[in-house]
Amino acid sequence: MLPSEAAFQPYDPLASSADRAAYDWSNAPYESLPEIKLPSELPELRAELAETPAAAPVNELSELLLPAGMQDIATYRRLLAMPNPMTGIVIAISINDFDRLGGAEGEASVSALLDSVEGLMDSMVRDGDFGVKVSADQWMFVYPIDDKGISQRRVSGLSEKLWDFQLRHLGQSNISFSWAAVNVRDERLSEAASAAMERMEASRQGNQKGGAGRTRLVANG
Repeated sequence: MLPSEAAFQPYDPLASSADRAAYDWSNAPYESLPEIKLPSELPELRAELAETPAAAPVNELSELLLPAGMQDIATYRRLLAMPNPMTGIVIAISINDFDRLGGAEGEASVSALLDSVEGLMDSMVRDGDFGVKVSADQWMFVYPIDDKGISQRRVSGLSEKLWDFQLRHLGQSNISFSWAAVNVRDERLSEAASAAMERMEASRQGNQKGGAGRTRLVANG
């Protein structure tokens, strides 16, 4: 037998809260939350950038490589056009009054004399040195030396050779030379050669005016 429906109290979800007894929170236990303290100043955040060393310039050029020995004029002109720096001694030598010399002497005598001059100029070049005949009466030499003492000795030796040659031919052809030497560091060959030629021309002018004709090694610049 089913129980009477009056025995059950159906749940009414919409029943008013006023029909229920209100909970008294006044006596409920209470625990305070811990206090959170914020710093008065926030630390500064910085991104530390590592300093990168400056890279070498991409256009930094290596030392000019000079071929050793007496070279032809085409090689010399190619080297003059190169921007690579060089360090060493650059020497310019010329024969004084070359045109007069050719007209005053007989053809055979002049030819023999110039052959002797060629031999003299060849003797100016040692292992590692560069030399070139730039015209009928002019030569250019480069000694790749980076030592002041050695440089001075090499230039002094060159000077003695030129003077000895002049003295040995005194009274025969009266040949004489003008020359100049510049000591350069990290300069283009074209600039150094131009400076040597300029000083050599100044020496030639001095010789024509009765100067002693000797030249010393000077630093370019």
